[in-house]
Amino acid sequence: MPNRRSQNRGEGKIAAVIALIVLAAAVHVGMKFIPMRVAHGKLLDAVEDNATKFAAGLVKEDAVFDNILDRADELGIPLNEADLEVQQHSSVVSVKLWYEVDLEMVWGIWHHEFDVDQKMDTIDI
Repeated sequence: MPNRRSQNRGEGKIAAVIALIVLAAAVHVGMKFIPMRVAHGKLLDAVEDNATKFAAGLVKEDAVFDNILDRADELGIPLNEADLEVQQHSSVVSVKLWYEVDLEMVWGIWHHEFDVDQKMDTIDI
């Protein structure tokens, strides 16, 4: 009777190595991607907060502009003055911003663009 065990040698080891590679790649992506998304979320909170204050008349347009740029700088987000626009049209405050982030991965550079158009209606305040 042939030994069935000798025919299956190494199959479990190969699957384990592949699983470890997939797990390592997922952890690597998570360590790069999650902090970038968290920083973007915090910037969106600052945009909404400043747009609300501007719509309520608590701060001027220049202060909103400066506050958003300062917050982006604190978060390490590469936002330039040319890529930020704050406007008020009748009862709507609009904050538009655009920036891009390049993440260095083991297998190369991953490029991601963020394009935000936040509108706040002064009637809702």
